[in-house]
Amino acid sequence: MNLKQHVALGMALLGSAALIGTSTQPNNVVASKRRGKKVTKVSKTYRTKATKVSHKSYYSLSKTGKTYKLSGSLKKPVLKANHTLKHYVKTTWTRSKQMVVTKKGKKVRYYYVTNAKDHAAGWVKASALKAGKNGQATTPKKVATKAYYKNAKAGKIYQLKGKNRYVTLKSARKLAANKKYTRTQKRYVYKHGKKMTYYYVKQGKTKGWVWSGDLTTKMPAKAKAKFKAKAKAKAKAKSKAKAKSKAKAKAKSKAKAKAKAKAKSKSKSKAKAKAKAKSKAKAKAKSKRGLTTRGATANGITTYHTTGDVIAPYLSKNFSTVKVPNAYFVKNYAYQYSASYHADQTLQPKSETLGVVRHMGANSNYDLRSTMYLPLDSANEKGRNSNPQSATFSKDDHYLYVMYVDKSGTDADTQKGWVIRYDWQKLTALGTRKNGQMELIRQAAVDQYHDRVTSQDRAILNCIKVGPTFNSGHAQSLTLNPKTNELWFIKDHKSGVKATVERLNASTLKPDAAVNFTLKSTLSMGGVLTFDNAGNAYFWTHTVAAWPTAPVNSAKIYKGQISTKRVRFSLVMQGLSKGPGEIVQSMGYNQANKRLYLVSNGSIFSVPTSKLGHLKSSDVSATNFTGKREFEGVAFMHRSNSGYVLLNRGPALYQMNNK
Repeated sequence: MNLKQHVALGMALLGSAALIGTSTQPNNVVASKRRGKKVTKVSKTYRTKATKVSHKSYYSLSKTGKTYKLSGSLKKPVLKANHTLKHYVKTTWTRSKQMVVTKKGKKVRYYYVTNAKDHAAGWVKASALKAGKNGQATTPKKVATKAYYKNAKAGKIYQLKGKNRYVTLKSARKLAANKKYTRTQKRYVYKHGKKMTYYYVKQGKTKGWVWSGDLTTKMPAKAKAKFKAKAKAKAKAKSKAKAKSKAKAKAKSKAKAKAKAKAKSKSKSKAKAKAKAKSKAKAKAKSKRGLTTRGATANGITTYHTTGDVIAPYLSKNFSTVKVPNAYFVKNYAYQYSASYHADQTLQPKSETLGVVRHMGANSNYDLRSTMYLPLDSANEKGRNSNPQSATFSKDDHYLYVMYVDKSGTDADTQKGWVIRYDWQKLTALGTRKNGQMELIRQAAVDQYHDRVTSQDRAILNCIKVGPTFNSGHAQSLTLNPKTNELWFIKDHKSGVKATVERLNASTLKPDAAVNFTLKSTLSMGGVLTFDNAGNAYFWTHTVAAWPTAPVNSAKIYKGQISTKRVRFSLVMQGLSKGPGEIVQSMGYNQANKRLYLVSNGSIFSVPTSKLGHLKSSDVSATNFTGKREFEGVAFMHRSNSGYVLLNRGPALYQMNNK
């Protein structure tokens, strides 16, 4: 075989290898026609789906590395630098997610990290990080006082500035030889992944933090001799002075103690009697606050009444707010319809998504995807069910209850409404939530109105129970108390300060009990309501008239109890500097993450119930959404971590989908 034959054979083999290689590439390929032949072109960059990972601390000493903001798709990811690592070499990063980016065949692992110093966040190459904490410290703890001295090596005393998540060593001063430093506190400081022990010491007017390795308990010879001489002289002088003053002090002390004991006994008796009377009066008032008395029963509704104010006294000067960025507060806007509502003539077969405009905090990176389109028509009236106001699930998550209103009544408190119970599980099994055939419920309602019901329509309509019409008020607050398994809603809340809450019978779908109460003469009841698993009731309000401690557009949260036996509330003495928006639309509780959700149009905030009253900014989660839709309600399942938002125009349930 000559040289040309060898070359030809080699080129043929290389071509075969190339064809085999391209056949094993991922799906992100495009086909094009060139000179009549089909050519496969491989995308140079793609990524895996971002997944959650256990939180772990890292630091970076990189001078050139960066974090990136991720956009684009899995097939065409875009990484745009947003932070430079060299500005954070003395800080700690915490990872929460990971993904793998393949570029030109090379795989690179990225972590999504958040910085402890200023909450900077982004995607960073795993290779740019090292495991461990850096520039962080533990909370100082008191320890037994102990004398230390400068070690043989040169050491320094520092001032630690900042909070535990980010500390710096400042104002370094050299340790003095032969001086005694008294230790009073201990804490750990992390440097480049290492845990180092620091002592807080005092020496005269000098005080600060010293690395334990720069100290020793062994007293230097010079200091030891000086200490002994000084101690001896001091003991002698002290003994002499003590003997001299002992007799004098004894007589004086005896007389003084006698007078003091007499005055103290008198004062103590008086204070005790006063405190006892005050405590007794306070306990009596508290024990009676919000207790109800049973009244008459009319139209199947038994009415209960309270006397006096049902809210615990508070001082507005003691109120405070936790900082929330202004950008997350959404002003009122003109409501828009669902993107395909008119195009599909209300019979929308496919799911739609409301994307995220911005988000912050844990549990905040989720979009909203339509999962059930609710009916518009009733059997006898077109468009009757076009104005839903609130929704909640049964305790076993089998049923969904949706409360509707019409346009009757002179104001929101006197509107007429009704409840529709949807068999969520059966409707799901019938495929009404399956993408591509999500119009089935609305189609069944249309066919019923036109008297042309099919067998499929009948199966769907059998899963829908329509309750009777009653005076419901604006109906923004239908919710389940999971502890008592009772449905409640707020009927009256705006007409003056008197409020009414009603209990809805889950079988008849009409009220069977009403409780009338007054929070206080200057405070109206909020229009939304939710309960946690322990049966605590909550509502929130949007601040229109500012307090010195609560600016306009801030949010206040109230916690209490609602039943036919008692209604009482307390103001949580810490609110949010900004609420989710101008319009208070709903409130919900997610039993899976133990957080309260505050809902306005296009905006949802959440806070942990365990930290109410002592929230930090990092505890507040906020998400703003696209679409300019009207958000009517929020409902969480009781046996799974599934949340849904009720939207209008047209009425539909959108599921929260974590990214």
